[in-house]
Amino acid sequence: MNGVARGSVAVVGVVLLLLLVLLLAVGAEERGCTPSAGPVGANAQTNGARTMPLAPGTFELTSGFGPRWGTQHQGQDFAAAPKTPVYAVADGVVVRAGAASGFGQWVVVDHDIDGEIVSSVYGHMFADDIRVEQGQSVRIGQPIAAVGYNGQTVPAGPDGAHLHLEIWTGGGRFGGGKAIDPMPWLQSGSDSTGAVSSAGAAPSTLLSPRESAVVDAGTAAGVELAPMPTSIGLESGLQVDAIRLARTIVQRFPQVQKIYGQRADDRPDHPSGRAIDIMIPDPSSGDGKALGDQIANFVLTNAVALRIDYLIWRQTFHGINGEFNLMEDRGGATANHMDHVHVTTLGGGYPDGSPIGSVTTNRPGTSTTTTCGPSVGEVDLAPGSVPADLEPWYRRGGTVCPQVSASLLAAQGKQESGYR
Repeated sequence: MNGVARGSVAVVGVVLLLLLVLLLAVGAEERGCTPSAGPVGANAQTNGARTMPLAPGTFELTSGFGPRWGTQHQGQDFAAAPKTPVYAVADGVVVRAGAASGFGQWVVVDHDIDGEIVSSVYGHMFADDIRVEQGQSVRIGQPIAAVGYNGQTVPAGPDGAHLHLEIWTGGGRFGGGKAIDPMPWLQSGSDSTGAVSSAGAAPSTLLSPRESAVVDAGTAAGVELAPMPTSIGLESGLQVDAIRLARTIVQRFPQVQKIYGQRADDRPDHPSGRAIDIMIPDPSSGDGKALGDQIANFVLTNAVALRIDYLIWRQTFHGINGEFNLMEDRGGATANHMDHVHVTTLGGGYPDGSPIGSVTTNRPGTSTTTTCGPSVGEVDLAPGSVPADLEPWYRRGGTVCPQVSASLLAAQGKQESGYR
């Protein structure tokens, strides 16, 4: 064979080899076998997007950040069923995955957000439920573990199953940082796209930055949101925070067909226009309860953006910092909040700038003025329900703030310390 022939064969061979490599690459890509570009780790800055660690409707906010039982609770607890998937709250790198004192097993992820190292800490998992290892890069919304009840939980066992989430800024958990309240941090960088991540996490329930803008008193509330249809409820008499909440609920939950707002009542929330009652269709059904749970979780998750004071759903009081307690039986489905989610906002003032302190009721046939504030002697505490030496103090405490009754204070004292 001459040199020209050998050269032609060589060229043909190279071309065939390149075609073979190309075909193999295409086939691998179709099978999902080619390496991805790789998640953005803690050594690379991200766009600051964040998401909730559990999917909407799968959790209930319980113990929040702050003083608890004489110590500082460094995170936010998410009560959920065992094995509920836990997702990374942002892009990052796993720096710890294994046993940890008090947590049973934990996962710690470091994130570089706008040049600052931030750590997210996930606690109380079991070893078999941890799906990542130290040094691994993870993406926002990627499943990393499952809810457990390992370590120190109250109560112990499956009934105490929850995710304990901590957020450490200023260098992270192992870089000299400090623990902060996770909820405002999650709020401030929410992923407003609502897209499901490639890892399969559910969309974030957090409001987008535009939606969470605070409306000043004296201005139209929620001007970027359509007014609540009159067929669902009336905005007249409501303060701006309550108007904004009602409009947001109508937009987010089209299943809701009735919302009650300002009205006469023996408590100040509704007469002052700070509260709304979100009625749940078919509340005794499984779908009805699930809808109420979703609305309650959404409101509590976005409590900072929506300026929430507290809510009541299914006879349970929920504060924005995770505290909750079972209320006394008031003798009926509506009185016990079994058919509606009651939400009291901070208020924000009336859209027309009217002074806060007295309002005229909307109830048909009435035009009386109701003064807001605690009523003298309105203590709401059954005699003998608390130790005798504490009863006068609970009664006095129940007259200080219209949102905090004596019975609520007593229930908290019993839950937290057994009146000790």
